[in-house]
Amino acid sequence: MDYVFAKFIAYEKIQFYLIEQLSEKPAVQKLVWTGDKVNLVELAYGIYHTHQIKAEVSEIVEALSNAFNITITGDAAYRMNIDIKRRKVISPTRFLEEMAGQVKQSIENSYK
Repeated sequence: MDYVFAKFIAYEKIQFYLIEQLSEKPAVQKLVWTGDKVNLVELAYGIYHTHQIKAEVSEIVEALSNAFNITITGDAAYRMNIDIKRRKVISPTRFLEEMAGQVKQSIENSYK
């Protein structure tokens, strides 16, 4: 009986070890936003207004801020959005248009 009991203990230890190994999350490298904060806010408003995520703008800004390791408070995002709306010389959606242009250029270059 000692052998059978020892096997049960061994299997139990293996089970705990495997559960521990599976529950550990792999180290994920933090992404860092290198652009202007206003571009991230413009992206957040673009996501919000196209209904890509069911969330408020402040929640989207917070999620993007956390994902890209940058600090943008709700008030700052609101003020940046006002600045975006006031753009007269350049387009209010300058960053989104630039991004779309770069994607189109990349696609065109891949056909060459």
